[in-house]
Amino acid sequence: MFKHFNRKHIKWTISIIIVLIFSFAVISVLNGSKGSVQQTNGAGHSEPKHTAEGKAGIFNNHAFAKAPSFNIPDQENHMVDLHDYRGQSVLVNVWTTWCKECQDDLASLQNISKKYPHDQLQILAVNMTTDETSLRTVQDYLKKHPLSFPVLLDTKGQVKKDYQVYGIPTSFLIDPYGRIIKTFQGIVTTKDIDDWLPQ
Repeated sequence: MFKHFNRKHIKWTISIIIVLIFSFAVISVLNGSKGSVQQTNGAGHSEPKHTAEGKAGIFNNHAFAKAPSFNIPDQENHMVDLHDYRGQSVLVNVWTTWCKECQDDLASLQNISKKYPHDQLQILAVNMTTDETSLRTVQDYLKKHPLSFPVLLDTKGQVKKDYQVYGIPTSFLIDPYGRIIKTFQGIVTTKDIDDWLPQ
């Protein structure tokens, strides 16, 4: 009887050890997939890697969610309210001057703005000013690279927080009903807009 008990006890212990090893392996894989690569921005701070990769699950969760409202200044210090664009399709682009992919994205958005009239698509380029070395850096950049659509200066990090921006460039296509219908990670192309813009 004692021997039978020892065998049962040993089998039970081995089973628990196997389950624990499997659990630790799964947790390690999940933690590895959640890790983000860090890079230093123009202000010398460590930030999540600003590319189109990573955090895909969070971005996908935006689909058809109500777009968070914002009211932030443009270059001339005029307040721009997202709610004022209700009834129109809006592409909200989030960028910084030190992000090379953002610069390429802005050039692509320039071409998009020429193709689509304002009553079909409005583009709002929201600069993550809190991640810049200074406001002057943004102003100097825009003097060298003027844009044909409004540039908003998010000096309080409102859009970054409310839209859960983890990588740049990121753009949010908002339909006339104020819903995010598509989140683009990386450079937005004319084809992207052709495929997703509400008709």
